[in-house]
Amino acid sequence: MEISLEENVGGYRELPQHIYDANKKLERLYGFARPGKPWYRVVWSTSQMEKRVAKRNVYVGELFIRQEKGIFDCPKYWWCKDRWVLEKLMHFPPSMILLMETERYEGFIVFQDENGKYLDATWEDQRNHIGIGHAVHFAQTGKSNLPKTEKEANSQALDNVAREQRANRNHQQAVAPSSILVNLNKGSGIINPGYAGQTHNVLKFRKDR
Repeated sequence: MEISLEENVGGYRELPQHIYDANKKLERLYGFARPGKPWYRVVWSTSQMEKRVAKRNVYVGELFIRQEKGIFDCPKYWWCKDRWVLEKLMHFPPSMILLMETERYEGFIVFQDENGKYLDATWEDQRNHIGIGHAVHFAQTGKSNLPKTEKEANSQALDNVAREQRANRNHQQAVAPSSILVNLNKGSGIINPGYAGQTHNVLKFRKDR
């Protein structure tokens, strides 16, 4: 009996039941490359980290301190947080960017609409998007809706930030419109496309997928 508890997923037990069930179904239908490594899995983008050779800008609050270059734990899907992603286990030639890894999970399908808005990952196709079962067939043929270039990734990341800011503004206007006037009078604002509580990362875009 093979048990699949992925180190980067946090364990299938922590996933919503329908995602847990979908991952178990992927295991039954498509099997394992080796024990503990299913060929396909669905993961939460924000939980995925990977060690990379990268540059990192270090801040204390809003004050820039220095730029460091080295091996860091970096967000794998820095351009699309809080999305379900179908990944496939792939094999590559050794890469210095990814620390000589020859086996790793690569994202193929991000469950979001054409405008980048969140879509739930369901097994069956829905009226407005494909399901996990259908997405696997795209991955099998090498088709993907992930960005192909750094420019596309940065553009999507900025679009997501702008969308979140609009949603926050709408919420603030609905809940406490007077507080917005106070913030506007202060004239302060920060755009941070990274993850809360982390230093800003300047990543070299992966071109080996």
